[in-house]
Order: sequence, then C-alpha cells, then structure tokens
Amino acid sequence: MLRTDRPLAFSRMLLAASALVLAAFGPGTHARQSAAPTIDHALEAITPAVVKGHVQFLSHDLLEGRDTGHVGYEIAREYVASQYQRMGLEAPYGFSYVQPFDLLVATADTGSRLQVGEAVVTASEAAFAPDWLGEQPLLEGQGVYAGYGLVAGDHDDYRAVTIADRVVFLLSGLPADWLADPERSLLARTKAALAFSRGAKAVVILQLDGTVRPVTRTMALADGSAPAVRPTATIGPAASRRLLAAWGVDPAQALDVAASGKPREVGSVSLRRAHAIEKGMSWNVVGVVPGTDPALRDQTVVFTAHLDHVGVGEPDETGDRIYNGTHDNALGTGKMLAAAEAMIRLKPRRTVVFVAVGAEERGLLGSWYYVHHPVGSTRDIVANINHDGGLEGPPPDDVFAFGAEYSDLGPVLGEVAEAAGMRLRTDFQSPFTAAQALLFRSDQYSFLARGIPGIYLMDGFTIAGDPERGRAQWDHYLTHVNHQQRDNFDPSWTFEAPVRMAALSVRLAWRLANADSRPKMRGGPFPQSPDAPLVVRP
Repeated sequence: MLRTDRPLAFSRMLLAASALVLAAFGPGTHARQSAAPTIDHALEAITPAVVKGHVQFLSHDLLEGRDTGHVGYEIAREYVASQYQRMGLEAPYGFSYVQPFDLLVATADTGSRLQVGEAVVTASEAAFAPDWLGEQPLLEGQGVYAGYGLVAGDHDDYRAVTIADRVVFLLSGLPADWLADPERSLLARTKAALAFSRGAKAVVILQLDGTVRPVTRTMALADGSAPAVRPTATIGPAASRRLLAAWGVDPAQALDVAASGKPREVGSVSLRRAHAIEKGMSWNVVGVVPGTDPALRDQTVVFTAHLDHVGVGEPDETGDRIYNGTHDNALGTGKMLAAAEAMIRLKPRRTVVFVAVGAEERGLLGSWYYVHHPVGSTRDIVANINHDGGLEGPPPDDVFAFGAEYSDLGPVLGEVAEAAGMRLRTDFQSPFTAAQALLFRSDQYSFLARGIPGIYLMDGFTIAGDPERGRAQWDHYLTHVNHQQRDNFDPSWTFEAPVRMAALSVRLAWRLANADSRPKMRGGPFPQSPDAPLVVRP
C-alpha cells in the first residue's frame, strides 16, 4: 500500500494538532444566520487573523508536507472537515465531509523499452507513461517524425502525413516565434492530445534539453485517467539526438527541420511499458452552502484549493527535509476557508460548494475525480473558482485570472473586480506569461478540460500603486521559495493580500450564484460543454 500505518505516531501528531486548532480558533461554532446579511457585512468575517490561523496550522512541521498517501495529509483533511463543521457548512456524504478516491501509483519502471529500427532507448534515458490497466503493455506500428506536431492557422505539421494507428515522434516545446503568442504558446501542452485525437497509437516526445526522470510515484485515478493527456513516453536529450541522427535529421538543425513542417518516416517501432503499480488512496474534503432557489439550487458554484503538497525529501543546506508548502497551498486553502466563512452567512440562490482537493501535486487528480463525482451532477456545475498560492503581504490593486478568457467568467470577473476597487489584468507578463503554462497546472484545469468555466485567481503585480512591486515579489517567490524547503510560515506576514483575494472570490461567487443565467465557454483548447467527448488515449 502507498501509505504506512503509524497509529502511535498519528495519535501523538493528532493530539498536538488539536492543540494548535484550539489555539487558532477556539472550540466555538458558527450557526448559519436566519436572516442573511449583506455581502459587505458577510465579508467582515474574512480577516487576516482567520487566514493566518489556517495557514499556520496547515504548514506546520507536524503535517510533514501533507504528501499524498501520508499521515500529514490525513491530519490536514480532518482539520478542514472540522473547520467546515465549525462554520456550519452541510456535509454532503451523510455526516461526513470526506470524499475518498482510489489511486494507482507507479513506484518504479521495471523494464520499459523503446526500439526504433536498430536504436534502443530504455528507462535510464526516458520517462515511459505507465500502462495503468495493463491493457496495452506493448505498442507496435510504423513511426513518423512530425516535427513539433502543431496545428494553428495555416500551420499544420500533419498536412502531409496520416498519423492514425501510428507511433508519432514530436519535438517538445514550440518554435521560438510562437512563445510570445498567448494562444499559440498553449499548444505545447496540448500536442499529445491533438495527436491522440487524430488516431495516433502512441505519442513520443523528443526533449533536446533539460533532464528526463524515470517514473517514480507517478499517479492516476483508479480508472487510469488524469485531466492532462500524457505522452506515451518522453525521451531525454542524449537519446533524442541519437534518434534524430538515425533519421537523417541533424540535431543541431532539428528545430529548423521541425518548423518546415516536413514529416519523416522512421520505420517500425516497438514500445513496451513495464512498471510496478500499487494501489493508493486520497481524499477531497467537501462542504456545502445550500442554495435557496428551488429552480437553481441543483446548480453549483465550486470553490477549490488543493490541500496536498510534496512531503519530505532530502535535506537542504540547513538540514530541513520538510516541504511545508506554506504558499503552495496552505495559503490557498486558507483563502478558500476564509471565503467559506463569509459565504455561510449569505443565502445564495444556487448552491456553493467548497472542495479542498487531494493529489493536485500528483496530476490534479482530486479535482478530476470531483468533476466526475460532484455534489449534484457534472452538467450542473456552473463555474469553478480556484485558489492556489498567492502573496501574503500588502494587498494587490490588480488580479490575474488564468482561464478567464475561455468563458464568460472573464467579463463577469472584470466587473466584480472593478466594483471592488481592483483591476482585472489580461496582459500576462513574466513570470506569468502563457509560456509558463500556469493555466494547465492547477485545479481549474480539471473543470476547463470537461467544458466547465473555471478560473485561477492570482494576485497581480501592482501594490500601493507601484506596478512592479508585486512582480518583484513573485519573481523572488518562484525563484527562491516555490517547491523548496524554505517555503515556511512567517508570523510577521500581514495577510492583507489573502484577505483581498478571498473577498474578491466571494463577490464573484455571489454574482454567479444569483445570476439568472450561467456562464458559457468561449472557445480555446477546451471542450465547449461537459457533454463533449474526452480524448481517449493509450
């Protein structure tokens, strides 16, 4: 099994955790008021102290980084459930707020192998996607090298070749002149899905720089699914260059050849996948503010924030082994819980659901499970508002919203932000350019991938009128703190920014929950409704 039972250690940790909970919030409960206040009055419940208390607890060393399958995550799960209960949110599963979901965990590659003609690549030079259900361990067929594998406007790397039932080899990344284009830069993340949608038997990505690590603790849901369409294999730089050379493509000129859009036949291909796969489990934590309008209450507005982080690793230069994930995502969970604190005081027409999702760091798996097993039905999810990370100091004057341009949520959020004295930014700049692909890396993607409007709210760059102050803070965080052991709680933080962002999300949810109509999708690389078919791939 993925997790290890440690009852004595768990008991000690839970006792200590209980003490921290009582210190942060006390034993009192909040009952939903019979007469709902105005939204401005409800937002008074969102304070720096409320957010700080949640973040301080969830990022404590006792939780050991909240990794999927480990006891620290289970403590975090129980903490969030107890906060829902204290606030008065309804439990959707009888008397429980906990939604379990089963996982498959690939713990090691046990002999995956790619052969193209006489060239052989093993797991020491590549990452092979597991054959989760054991249905297609061996994939064989004719191979074709199709450059970048991109289709946009007049550019079509498949114009001169049919890829149905073939093994397709693609370069990672994009042509350099595509990176600055917000729409085209997203295609680097969707090329595997595009190839599979055109009937490819397997998709192999050739990576010319960086490192490729063999599969260890890669996860999927019990049915083998995940929101992102993964390539069948990703080949490291040395092996990729050998393959290109064998096909008569000068590795130094590989990008230029790909840009020309001329595919190349590469002969017969054999791809075998072999992994040690175990069963695991994680949980979402779900609380409900029921809607009041009989005609609309079956529809839901869904808040998400991922509760997990990456656990314990090798010690850093200070000897610290724990990845506490204070920003990622104790802070986002704290904002979501603060939003719930306000929303429970209101009486929305539609139902509002709060989901602390599991296994985000393992591939957005908790949100993907929830999208298919929601409160109500998938078709009745109106929108998703996602909190993940953020700044912890002075409040921002503006806000980014990843995914807003792909549905009616963009214009609605723009109006809500303006009314709250903020500005919705659509000029994504470093470190938030489209090439960073943040759109695909948090839980709103699971909703967008099912044709449901979703946004990822992120603090903007302007603080106290200074348009560069926030950018400097983001650059520092992403370079020196994100996914490192030094992402630790600091009691001197003011938590003004999380208060503003949580309040903005409540204002947006209130607007969506009470509108006569629901937002619709607006094109882009996503299905346009939950009824659209999913891409099926090996």
